Amino acid sequence: MNTTIFEELITSGLFSKIQNDSLKIDLNRHYDLWNSETTIKYVDVLNRWRESLRKQGALIFDVETNENPINLLTESPEATAALKEVMFESIWQGHLIHNSIESIDRFIQRIDIEISRTDSFYYPIKHSIICNMV
Repeated sequence: MNTTIFEELITSGLFSKIQNDSLKIDLNRHYDLWNSETTIKYVDVLNRWRESLRKQGALIFDVETNENPINLLTESPEATAALKEVMFESIWQGHLIHNSIESIDRFIQRIDIEISRTDSFYYPIKHSIICNMV
């Protein structure tokens, strides 16, 4: 998630002009969901998987081209555990992305309501959210 858009809303003063406090709280929660810890954890999990393969003399790309890639797992409990960790983290990331997309759809609907009630002040906020989806 592009958290710099949220930071731009704050530094430009647009965020403080949002009159709907509920929308402000929800925007803040939405962007908090995609903090750097989420990305760092996923990268760490992938790096453990890569390292487990390297110990066997293989690379991630070798899994696709290896005639029997299952051997890379069955010969190394560490590689098996690392791949399971990648799988579970990928499921979690997919869940976060799904929730984020639903959240963005709700924001767009709410911003459209705000636009209909006020002036076009919310157009830049809506544009930022749409252009910088997950």
